[in-house]
Amino acid sequence: MSVTPNNKGELPVSQEPEALPLFVIPWSGSAAFAWCSQLENATLAGVQVGGVAMSVVERKKLVRPGQNLEVLLLDGMNLRDGAECELLVASNEGQNTAVRAVARLARWDNVETRRALGLVASRFTQANGPAPVLERYLAFISAWQAPGHLVKAFPEGCILDVHAEHDGSQIIAYTVTADGLQRVAGQVLHQADGRLALWLDGAVGSPLYLELSDTLIRLQLNERPPRSALPLADAGTDATNLVEALHVGVEQPSSELRAWVASQCRQHAVVSPDTLGVEIVRAVGLPSREVAVFLRIADAAVGIHDVRLEAFGAKDPLAIDIVAREVDGNDLKWQQQVIVKASAPQADLGCVKLSWNCAGQSYFTWIRAVDVADPRNPALARDFAPLAWVDPATLPTVLHPLATTGTHAAPGLLQRRDLGSEPEQVSADVVVFVQQDLEALHRTVLALSLTTSDRPLAVHVCLFDPRLWPALEAKAQVWSRTYGLPLRLSCYSTRATEAQVAQQAAASPRPKVFCRVGVVPRRGDSLARVLATLQGKTSTLLVEGTADPEMPRHDVSSATLLDDAAQPDLSASIAVGALSSDHRPKADGMPQFYTLEGFLLAQAIAGPSGEGELPVHGDSDFVSSGTADRPDEFETKLDRLSLQILRKSSSSPKRRPRRPNSRVTG
Repeated sequence: MSVTPNNKGELPVSQEPEALPLFVIPWSGSAAFAWCSQLENATLAGVQVGGVAMSVVERKKLVRPGQNLEVLLLDGMNLRDGAECELLVASNEGQNTAVRAVARLARWDNVETRRALGLVASRFTQANGPAPVLERYLAFISAWQAPGHLVKAFPEGCILDVHAEHDGSQIIAYTVTADGLQRVAGQVLHQADGRLALWLDGAVGSPLYLELSDTLIRLQLNERPPRSALPLADAGTDATNLVEALHVGVEQPSSELRAWVASQCRQHAVVSPDTLGVEIVRAVGLPSREVAVFLRIADAAVGIHDVRLEAFGAKDPLAIDIVAREVDGNDLKWQQQVIVKASAPQADLGCVKLSWNCAGQSYFTWIRAVDVADPRNPALARDFAPLAWVDPATLPTVLHPLATTGTHAAPGLLQRRDLGSEPEQVSADVVVFVQQDLEALHRTVLALSLTTSDRPLAVHVCLFDPRLWPALEAKAQVWSRTYGLPLRLSCYSTRATEAQVAQQAAASPRPKVFCRVGVVPRRGDSLARVLATLQGKTSTLLVEGTADPEMPRHDVSSATLLDDAAQPDLSASIAVGALSSDHRPKADGMPQFYTLEGFLLAQAIAGPSGEGELPVHGDSDFVSSGTADRPDEFETKLDRLSLQILRKSSSSPKRRPRRPNSRVTG
């Protein structure tokens, strides 16, 4: 018996007029899915093999305009390729006839095979459980096996990296699981150089069968990516396009998907690098469940009011507030600093999409939002501090959280030198802070040499401008030799803050006295009186001072120091701060402080008494002889805000106000 293919390109069947092809998809050893596409105006009622009728377990029909397909799940006998059988056919007029047929394994080049597999995966309720025969069938009819691996699986789907080409047609995947044949839809996220990044809905198993460009290919997924795996995280624009495709194609993404997508995004980007158009410096998630995006714009054609901000997976853009300021520099290049702020739809925002228009073109990029405690954020806050001149609310809502939420780091020490030998039985450490005014430092060192003869003190000079180290070293050698005063000199990096140095010095087991250059005691026992007041009464003591010894000392209360915004310089009210030997510096749960006074006030507010009031001593004799050194204005503003927050958290209406035993106001 000779055979020839029919005009539909189907596999060859018997040339005998009554022999029809019965296409078969094997399910198990005795069960198969079958259909006959050459029955016109008739229905397949059953199948007999060797005179034995097979059981019709289930039947499903797919009706489309011009395309009707009915598939039967048959059980009872193995329908091998080429086996002869009889079809029991019922005509539309109600006549039943038997038609000879030949079982043929359904191949992928038969378009009805794809439709039948779709019915098997979605409509047959009885086709459940493992189906190893079906898996072997799919492996047999697949064209080839493509290299690929599972990039990442999520609750709503997975991402695959496949070495294959794609013509843009619909992507369908099949996998045989413990529940039977599963059919899932997919989409191309990114395509380049013969590689596909695919998204498939739901969970998939391995092996996996993909319908790509009308071809069925087999994938044996490897969860461990090979060396040639698609480098998504380093793919630059490719990663941006992949994230954009996921943003458009996946609705209501899970937290796992949002976190993975964020890991593929850059934290910094420059768009239109040829013209230096827009630099996205950083996006930061704020404690207020907001996100702030920091921009530098060097192209006047960029309209900041056209900027849009979107969260990953959100359908609508975020409502944004924009603060912008032109940078007034020495060069002639036009530049703007911009902060774009928006409320985040969820706490784990992950990343944001920034888009804008320029010269008739649309641009976008995805940026990963960093945590507010990122150690780079304090420098970012200082860089964008001038925007608070345009919108004062930017300081407490954006800049202050960036600058004060990070971890407490140790100061960067550059150089240290000891001049002279430290005396025995030192009663206290005196720590003197100097920025640039070495003449004021000279006055303080001289005054200390005149008041420490009966009570040895260890004097530690801390310099915060490395450029002055040679000059300080030369002058201090002369002072130490002339006044007979041992000195320890330390030079810190420009990134070190006064509060960091004070925090480190406060760990000493001896009492500590802190002051700035220019502060001098008026009496020989001024320091001794401060230390005596400190013993047994409080672990922290703040000492007021005046600029003129003839002026009466003024009352320095917590309200004066913390609530009077007209007095920005805290150092004008505090001459000396002292910590007892048993004081343990407090840092956990506190914001970062920057200035010496901010650190001392925070230690006082968070003291063991816990009333939130300040132990200010007004019966000592310290005078500010004048100095050009002043605390940094931005750092002072940050510390003032931090102190107000700390005072509110430390205050309690249930506690009684403290009654001081000495002349302490608060």
